Amino acid sequence: MPATTQAAPAVSTFMISLPDQPERAFVFPPAKLVLREIDGQVRASLFSIDPPEAVREGYTGNSFFLEMKFESSLANLSGQTLLLLASHNEKPDDDTGIFIAGRRQMLQPLEAAVQLEQIDDRWVASIAGKFQLFEKTDPDQSTLTVGLRTRLTPETVVRNP
Repeated sequence: MPATTQAAPAVSTFMISLPDQPERAFVFPPAKLVLREIDGQVRASLFSIDPPEAVREGYTGNSFFLEMKFESSLANLSGQTLLLLASHNEKPDDDTGIFIAGRRQMLQPLEAAVQLEQIDDRWVASIAGKFQLFEKTDPDQSTLTVGLRTRLTPETVVRNP
């Protein structure tokens, strides 16, 4: 079945604030959002469109990959908010998260919200909240909590079931 698509801006910007430091902008590749309705719920994948060199050793760019399930149909998705909650120092076993400096640092949601809304035929994804910062060199260390916010206008693909 055909899918519908919209183009993305050239980059994605995430505003991140470390404890006792001013908020700072981190640049990521453009964003892509894939939406698929299954059994009355929307499965959403929001991720960066990484360059080919991202799979090579020594890559220092930023990337992100978030999998979400909204308790809503696609027709009612606009304006829906999904809460992402985790226990402190609970690092997921999967590859979801926000990755900085070539996966040297990983941000996992602690208390965050993702809102999807459709504005003038474009989907907008807003993410805001507290995230845990894990270091690749010591993934079991006590983590820092950082603030994060972004508003993305991703390339969007709506897949029909």
